[in-house]
Amino acid sequence: MVKNKKTLVIQKIIRSHLAKNQLLSIIVFSSIITLLGTGLQLFVEYKDDIKYLDVQLSQIESGHLESLTGSLWTIDTKQIEIKLNNILSLRDIVYLEIVEKGKVITSAGKRPLKNAKLQKYSMIYNQRDTKVKIGNLHAWVSFKGVYQRMLKRLFIILGTQGLKTFIVSLFILFILYQKVIQHLIKLADH
Repeated sequence: MVKNKKTLVIQKIIRSHLAKNQLLSIIVFSSIITLLGTGLQLFVEYKDDIKYLDVQLSQIESGHLESLTGSLWTIDTKQIEIKLNNILSLRDIVYLEIVEKGKVITSAGKRPLKNAKLQKYSMIYNQRDTKVKIGNLHAWVSFKGVYQRMLKRLFIILGTQGLKTFIVSLFILFILYQKVIQHLIKLADH
């Protein structure tokens, strides 16, 4: 009877001490790995989003500026409005204005108060082999969308990585219990 009580005490000590230490070690290590992985993934995705903003800005110049300049030259206000709205449909482009001789002649969108980048384009019209500058297009790109996407990705990545870490941790604890702690308990019995 004394041996059984001694064995039970040893078993409780082994179970509680080893299990707590292993659980704490696994959770700390897994959490660090999860946070590092999340940070790296967010950094890569942030860089990709910034590159995409530059692609959007170059798309204005290559795909929209010439036709917008033509509409400005012919003073076709309806086409100017349509073309500005087409540019505003590009992701994160939030405000546009056409400036002529330092004066804003038309605008579209909502001018951001902060977290924005301004890109200026010269509007040059080709008139019979002569280039005439008729104004400037100012485009504002907002980083608000980038930050919102990063926050959303943060929760998704942490959620999926955290769940994966939790499941792997439970599996490791189960294996440790089956292979190590059960073996120590058997040794304590003898």
